Amino acid sequence: MAIAKNHPDFTFSELKCFLNFSPSVYFKWDNDPIHSVLLVSPSIAKTLGYDPRIFQEQTLHYKDLIHPEDLNRVAQELLQHKEVDVFTHQPYRLRKNDGNYVWVEDTTQVVRDEHNNVIHFLGVISDISSHVFNTKGLIKVTAFLENYKKALNESSIVTKSDPKGIITYVNKNFVEITGHRVEDLIGKPHNVNRHPDTPKEVFAKMWETLKAKKVWKGILKNRKKDGSPYWVDMTILPMLDDKGELVEYIGVRHDISPIIKQRETILHQAFTHPLTKLPNREKLLKDIAENAPSALALLDVDKFSQINYLYGYNNGDTILTTLAQKIQAFLAPFEHFTLYHLSADEFAITADKECRLGFEAVTRGLLESIDHTQVQVENMYVMLDISCGISFEPSAQLLQTANIAMKEAKTQREDIAIYSIDYSRQKEYESNIAWGAKLHDALRHGRIVPYYQPVVNNKTLQWEKFEALVRLVEHEGKVYSPFYFLDIAKQTKQYKALTRAVVEKTFETFSHRLEDFSINLSIDDILDTSTRNFLFDTIKRYNVGKRLVLEIVESEGIENFEEVTAFIDDAKALGCQIAIDDFGTGYSNFAYLLRLKADYIKIDGSMIENLATDNNSRLIVQAIVSFAKSIGLKTIAEFVKDEATFNEVVKLGIDYSQGYYFSPPLHEPLKTS
Repeated sequence: MAIAKNHPDFTFSELKCFLNFSPSVYFKWDNDPIHSVLLVSPSIAKTLGYDPRIFQEQTLHYKDLIHPEDLNRVAQELLQHKEVDVFTHQPYRLRKNDGNYVWVEDTTQVVRDEHNNVIHFLGVISDISSHVFNTKGLIKVTAFLENYKKALNESSIVTKSDPKGIITYVNKNFVEITGHRVEDLIGKPHNVNRHPDTPKEVFAKMWETLKAKKVWKGILKNRKKDGSPYWVDMTILPMLDDKGELVEYIGVRHDISPIIKQRETILHQAFTHPLTKLPNREKLLKDIAENAPSALALLDVDKFSQINYLYGYNNGDTILTTLAQKIQAFLAPFEHFTLYHLSADEFAITADKECRLGFEAVTRGLLESIDHTQVQVENMYVMLDISCGISFEPSAQLLQTANIAMKEAKTQREDIAIYSIDYSRQKEYESNIAWGAKLHDALRHGRIVPYYQPVVNNKTLQWEKFEALVRLVEHEGKVYSPFYFLDIAKQTKQYKALTRAVVEKTFETFSHRLEDFSINLSIDDILDTSTRNFLFDTIKRYNVGKRLVLEIVESEGIENFEEVTAFIDDAKALGCQIAIDDFGTGYSNFAYLLRLKADYIKIDGSMIENLATDNNSRLIVQAIVSFAKSIGLKTIAEFVKDEATFNEVVKLGIDYSQGYYFSPPLHEPLKTS
């Protein structure tokens, strides 16, 4: 409010109407040490809760209202501004009649006499509390955002780009990891980092998502300035204005190169035979599933067990290594042929884009060159006889039929046999029909039962958990493992009934016990709506969710991630835990563990059973355990068969063990250790 200089005074009657309705409070103070209030407007009752008369009666002084922390500053400001006509204090606090404080803005007019001496002050006080609190809130939010920004920049690789994908900002982490300079990147498209190995379809899908104003997430292989690759787990967020229009994109990345490299090392070891360094059985299975080779030949050294017995295992290894080298040398000129070492004395050859006659001719030529080969071992020569089975069947039957052909070659004492349907189909049909009938009868009469194998705590040696394993019991009491009837159950549409029988009997058993327990679920179980509903209903009926571990068979591979993760979320809501079974097989993928929210990893028995003798197995298991610990998962070793294996398991820091060293599967879970 503007107040005329040297105004002699103002009368209450002249301003009464204005002052009564003004939200501000008007004061007239004396120029004395305590700033005695000479006049105050009635609006003080509404703003501060005081009766104006208490100031006029001098029972309350203005400085008594000022917050103790602000009093000195207000007094200093008054002294500093006595030479001016009008000034505004920095905001300060006044005490209300109820004891609370409000923030005020104070504009003061200095009134002088004809000798220029200060006689009193006129002031306009306005309550600005809401503005101060809003400003403080904004400052606080801004501070939080700055802290988040700092944390993001310190922990992540961050870029910003305009709606066309042109880079407008990169943080220091981006510069450090790529080797580019900031000035080399600003104004350039993001494909400056694109690695040629990444399919164009990935980026097409990315832009389709981003143009729809949706968040894109994925793992990308990128390229540094020097051309070397690096991998990032990346999230791109479209930033929209208040009208929903795209302003820019923010990309946040985490360097996962060490995890990818560790995974590649493990996969290489998992797919490589430790003796010959050739691709192994798991690699063959993977290649058959993914590449569908046109032909497969299995080669087997006849009576190799006798060679091991007579000449010792070390010499046996030398013989196999020499044989592998001879086969590799023979196949080197043939571009589409691949050699595998499956087991001790068994090799495999596949061919892509090779006609039947060509593959057969090459294989026969190989057999002629290596059959009856003499290999020198120390001062002796060992002659090798090789049997071979060839199959040209579809990929789903390729390995099985090649194996049938090889057995036929051995039976007929031929070097080579080519698979024919006549070799196996009749016997296979007869066996399938017999087992289908056995399974049907067992389901009808309650002879599909769970057996229970203990899971042992490696520190305490206590039997803390049990895994339920399905068994078929014949009338006379003979017990069969699922090896004999599981495939038949799927072929004859009895698999659902098999799963339900195991679930019902296992839950009934453990509803009266305190231990944790686990059941195995295939991907088919999880994706089948009726099986899934039956499982969840039975969990609720027996109230066993908090002690149940659901083991997902990882070796089957997982493609329907959305459905599987939804199943896991529902299971965890009931208190269940999740274990990934058979981890370490050909389909192992560390990304599964992160996406499936697993609690346990069950390391595949094929890795565990050779721990005491095979350094490669030990290295693979060690890497798996290290990764599991880094993300907080417990580990379980399967197929712990003896003390030597158990000692290695303990050395590697695996949490639990399971195997015949402790106990075979039992008809009833025992309370013992």
